[in-house]
Amino acid sequence: LSGGQRRRVDIARALVHQPKFLILDEPSTGLDIQTRNVIWDALLRLRQEQGLTILLTTHYLEEVEAADYVYIIDHGHLIAADTVSQLKSQYAYDTLSLDLEDPQALAQELASDYQVRLDGPLLKVDLKPEQSVWPLLDRYRPLIKHFEYHRGSVDDLFINLTGREIR
Repeated sequence: LSGGQRRRVDIARALVHQPKFLILDEPSTGLDIQTRNVIWDALLRLRQEQGLTILLTTHYLEEVEAADYVYIIDHGHLIAADTVSQLKSQYAYDTLSLDLEDPQALAQELASDYQVRLDGPLLKVDLKPEQSVWPLLDRYRPLIKHFEYHRGSVDDLFINLTGREIR
């Protein structure tokens, strides 16, 4: 059996006796994206239909999005514990990247109300959950050559909490 096939068999064996509580350590490591999606669809369906509780360790942070509650452990220390939405609202800001003629001038103007930083020719504006992107875009539309909007992610909150990307 290949590594991915072994992983599927391991998960199937763990589910045969219909447990109420399942501990999974890196369940999708080594799986192709299609197999990973099939396994997660099945696990989430079991969670919803049969009340299966899943304790999960993972390095694939996109898998954390489906969790009811998250513990982030860094170098053996618990550094955060909460729901995904609460953690994202505290540590993963949405970011508006603006390509402007004079980003420095607008950075100074916005600095009192927003967290701003210059990134080469771009002005990056971090938005708190209560701050909307639309007033900024409407007000400064004539100055904006191009913009990108990035929603805060679990990756962002992990980086903001630990100071580095996941290994």
